[in-house]
Amino acid sequence: MIINIKDTGKKAGASLPDLLTRPVAKRVLTLMLTKIEHASVDELVICDFAGIEVIDPSFVDECLITLVRRSRKVDPRFFVMLRNLSRIAEENIEGVIALYNENSKDKVSLLTEQLTRSNSYLIGALSKNENEILAFIRINGHATKEVLSSLFPSSDEESVLRTLESMHERGLLRQKENKDSGYTSV
Repeated sequence: MIINIKDTGKKAGASLPDLLTRPVAKRVLTLMLTKIEHASVDELVICDFAGIEVIDPSFVDECLITLVRRSRKVDPRFFVMLRNLSRIAEENIEGVIALYNENSKDKVSLLTEQLTRSNSYLIGALSKNENEILAFIRINGHATKEVLSSLFPSSDEESVLRTLESMHERGLLRQKENKDSGYTSV
């Protein structure tokens, strides 16, 4: 499912091409969730920011952070990916996520369709092992916990499994229907 954020912002009464303020973010989020209600299980929701120049921190917090947190808790569960971010939008999202992660046990990261300024397909903090797992699965399409455990000989299999489960819970990986079959990229 692709959600055109510019069109959604227009319907929400935003002063385009910028998305500013919490009230606008709440209206945009409400419209997005109305579309997402019809998502299938584990569906990828791509938020397309083409034509949006600035997203202020209050919009990121009220709309995107809430969307990611909700994606983990609703049924059916869905995954979130960002597309066509302007440089300033990416910087503001990165700053809000960093601040949020410093002050919360519930860590947030957002996948991106394009490489970010940090040469990653993700905005948010990852450990070295998480980054390597994400890169491996993105390149290979999927991996089992056994294969991934072999990539980290200094870590036991249970530690790698906990990392994979955490990444799945945070919406960074999909778990195959047969849990023993492993994980795929979103």
